[in-house]
Amino acid sequence: MFGGVRSLMAVYVGVLVIALGVGVVTPAIPLYARSLGASYVEVGLLGTFYSLTYIVLAVLSGWLSDRVGRKVVITGSAFLCGFAAFLYLISSNVVSLFLVRVVEGGAWCSFWSVLEALVTELAGGRAGGAMGVCGVFYGVGYLIGSILGGFLVSSYGFKATFLLYFCLSFMAAAIFANVKAGGMRGYAGAGELYGVEVLGGRHGAIALLTSYVLSFCLSILWIVMVTLFPVYVEDLGVDAFWIGVLLGAFWLGHIIFFVFAGRLSDTFGRENVLIPSMACLSIASMLMAASSDFTILFIVNLIIGCGLGSAYPVAVALISDVTSSQRRGVMMGLFETFFGIGMLVGSTLGGWIAEFNARDPYILCGVLCVACTFMVVAYKFRIKGSATWKQ
Repeated sequence: MFGGVRSLMAVYVGVLVIALGVGVVTPAIPLYARSLGASYVEVGLLGTFYSLTYIVLAVLSGWLSDRVGRKVVITGSAFLCGFAAFLYLISSNVVSLFLVRVVEGGAWCSFWSVLEALVTELAGGRAGGAMGVCGVFYGVGYLIGSILGGFLVSSYGFKATFLLYFCLSFMAAAIFANVKAGGMRGYAGAGELYGVEVLGGRHGAIALLTSYVLSFCLSILWIVMVTLFPVYVEDLGVDAFWIGVLLGAFWLGHIIFFVFAGRLSDTFGRENVLIPSMACLSIASMLMAASSDFTILFIVNLIIGCGLGSAYPVAVALISDVTSSQRRGVMMGLFETFFGIGMLVGSTLGGWIAEFNARDPYILCGVLCVACTFMVVAYKFRIKGSATWKQ
């Protein structure tokens, strides 16, 4: 028991370290691309290349972890992050950055596809709470890293952020490589990708569809925030350090709501948490497009972080409600695939429309969030009076 707890704590520390690294480079990457002469379209394409790899490898990396072990794959993903950091250090043009994003997309889809399974196996019956704590460690690392990254770019230049990312990635790989626990290979039926059983019949199928649509739309807003937003506010005259502060507010919102949203949805219902979350994201996205005041941008970033931090884990919980444990990994992998497709659409389409008006991507996100709000309302009325369908 105590060995499992120690291993779980080691995973948390590894997540904190690698989140710190990626948080450091988040404000730096689009600004570095812009310094090399990238247009909005090309900045958007950075997210496109990342997303393509994410989509292709998300399910495959989960399958690989069933075969060779969770620890092997998650350690390899951290090494890939370090390799990507090295490539950033030697890159000198926009085209080379596209290739780096391909490597980084492969690293992070492997990380996310395996982390949930790894934490779940180590935590046993405490899986929900453990994933919440894991989200907090990731959010704290990303928040601190974003602010630190902005400071490093302002004071020492882009290379300093890439060097720190390199060091932190290999530190995280060393931590993951020393995780010691049983059950690291997953469950026996993990290789069966077809014949997925959906609990609750038609209601369960609707829940899955709702979750996948939410994943797609939430990822569009997320990729716009982490890819296009730094360039958008730089054009408004905001210094790199304060860009990091704004992204820090975004992640602060994640941290505040990630742990509690799942528990609230257990008590009040998934849809009763999703509806206000999506409504807040709708309003905040529109405000992002309407204002250039720093204080308002800070508040809006905080609200968007809160909304995403609430909606994402509850959308995942919807899948957990309606899939058996023997097939849940595959369905979670599909959730990540839809997330990757949304990132692809958001980065490509967002970058293209930003060339015409830099505010338009946020209007697009607002419209999508409004549509999702109505979709969840429809889902709520669909299941009303059928409270016994969940098993």
